[in-house]
Amino acid sequence: MVGMINADIRVSPRGVTLKNMNIRKLIVHCGSALSGIMLTMVCATALPAFAVHAETIAGFDPELFQDSQDAALGKNEGSGLQDGILAGPDTKPGTEPGTEPDTRPGIEPGTEPDAGSVTIRDLSLEEKIWQMFIVSPEALTGVSSVTMAGPATKEAFDRCPVGGLIYMEPNLQSVDQITSMLSQVSQYSMERTGLPPFLCVDEEGGTVRRISGRIAEAWIPDIPDMWSVGQNGDAEGAEELGTSIGTYLERLGFNVDFAPDADVVPDPSASAIGTRSFGPDPQTDADMVEAVVKGIQSRKVSATLKHFPGHGAADGDTHAGFVSSDKTLDELRKEDLVPFQAGIDAGVRFVMAGHISYPNVTEDDLPASLSKTFLTDVLREEMGFRGLVVTDSLAMGAIVDSYGSADAAVMAVEAGADLILMPADMQAAYDGVLTAVKSGRITEERIDESVSRIIELKKNMITGR
Repeated sequence: MVGMINADIRVSPRGVTLKNMNIRKLIVHCGSALSGIMLTMVCATALPAFAVHAETIAGFDPELFQDSQDAALGKNEGSGLQDGILAGPDTKPGTEPGTEPDTRPGIEPGTEPDAGSVTIRDLSLEEKIWQMFIVSPEALTGVSSVTMAGPATKEAFDRCPVGGLIYMEPNLQSVDQITSMLSQVSQYSMERTGLPPFLCVDEEGGTVRRISGRIAEAWIPDIPDMWSVGQNGDAEGAEELGTSIGTYLERLGFNVDFAPDADVVPDPSASAIGTRSFGPDPQTDADMVEAVVKGIQSRKVSATLKHFPGHGAADGDTHAGFVSSDKTLDELRKEDLVPFQAGIDAGVRFVMAGHISYPNVTEDDLPASLSKTFLTDVLREEMGFRGLVVTDSLAMGAIVDSYGSADAAVMAVEAGADLILMPADMQAAYDGVLTAVKSGRITEERIDESVSRIIELKKNMITGR
């Protein structure tokens, strides 16, 4: 045993919690006399509490100690895991524990904010910019496939307190696994910033669903494609469907659904959107969009309209590369924008900007997601949207074929986006925005506009409003 312990000890299903510990790092390695149990304890001076987990050398339980087997083997560079041992936050390779000051970003010990009390003044410029990013758990942690939230996730949140995470099919395996993972992520975010994370998923129904049809539970219904819902023309039934989606997402721990699809699609066989759309008629689509938004948001889940200002009539797929439409703004107002306006009027909290270019509107080839004309002039000023604008994934071909991660992120913020979704290179995108603010290209007031909206919605999530 190294050092002296002066601590109150609590035992819970998650492990052992030591309070009032006075030492910076302690590793206790008990031999065969204690059945081969090893306790690894890492703490910072005067921290109010620190969780300690037990690892049995024979019969290692990864849920208590790691995000993945790669992390346990020390393969997650920068995760704070070294050969399966969690290194202290002040410990770097070649540095003796306790000989270097703790410069890890985060809330000062003893000053953690109460839930809902955080204001924009409490966040540094760097923290504010991180709040504008929604990324995959793999991008955040560097782990190749994430199915749980452990020390690597906590260390990543401490270093990069992103605004949210988006989960795909490989991340979602069972009800218990999903609820545990999302609960832990929420805790890490609250501990780091005092704000809950946006926990996002694409749960449209039909061909785009991560939960329904995959997680076998009686209370998770089979959600059909929205084309069939639109053809029925039953707005009441569409709202009930939205309520069903919101109900099981809330139960699992998600708080943002990137749905419904508000694109008007004349012919599903000739569009990349296909049967994700409610159909070819703008007014029918508007009725269905309004209903589904109300249903989803009747639970503690925010809905998202996509792909603004409309993808349905365009040839090509922005996942693969550049796509443009020759429609004018007047044509968009009469057709494509109708369902979006209905969703906005219904109180939708997110709008996702697509990557289609409309040269007859913008007089250039900029994707709508990077266009101030669309995100500010049309969406904000003309249509009156007051919620959060999130880009579609910035790792899609329409973006990466023409723009680097830093440039795309900066241009999206300049255009009016509040949230940057899944940039191809998370760190480069963050660095690009930070550099743009420090150089004066983007004002900090512009960052504050977006982060104020983010904080407001997150506070409402905490209070249940």
